[in-house]
Formats: sequence, structure tokens, C-alpha cells
Amino acid sequence: MESILTLSDAKARFSEIVEKATSGDVFVVTRMGKPVVRITPFVAHGEPRKLGDFAGRIRMSEDFDEWPQDLQEALGMAEPSTGAARKRAEREERARHKRAPRKKETR
Repeated sequence: MESILTLSDAKARFSEIVEKATSGDVFVVTRMGKPVVRITPFVAHGEPRKLGDFAGRIRMSEDFDEWPQDLQEALGMAEPSTGAARKRAEREERARHKRAPRKKETR
């Protein structure tokens, strides 16, 4: 069964509540009449996991760290190859030059 406590009561009796919770009691702490926290006993779940459980069962491909060519081009990591990627890069370059502000000539 759950015991309901106000926040101020829980603060005043915290050590006592922790002792009772370790014995299996459950407490619900309320703030302004609304439940905000449940205090329950801690239950450890099985044995801790060991490192290396999957050793020899997982294989990583040789090209794991290599980026696909289209992503390298899109991110500027490689020069665009021939074809659509090169045309796109040329279009972007032309658009960049068009957007550059021009200096006004003064006479």
C-alpha cells in the first residue's frame, strides 16, 4: 500500500521514509495536493553486463569510414564529378557571383 505525504512532511521525515522504503514501503509525495514523486525501494536488475559479449559476432565492412561520393560532393569534401553534380556546382557558383553586392561608381 502507498502512503501519501505532503512535500513538507516528506522533508521533515526523510530519513525515516528512506528506512521504511528499504523495507518495501512505497510513498507518494504531493505538492499542493498533486502527486509529484513516488519513493520506492531500489531493486537491482540481474548481473551487470560484461564488455565483449558480442566479440566475434559483429563484422564491420571495410569501407565503413568512407563517405559516398555524392555526399562528399554535397558537403564540399570532394570536387564534383562529371555530370549532374558538376552542373549543379557550376550553377551554384554562378548564383553566388550574381548575389555579390556591386560597388556603386561615383563621379
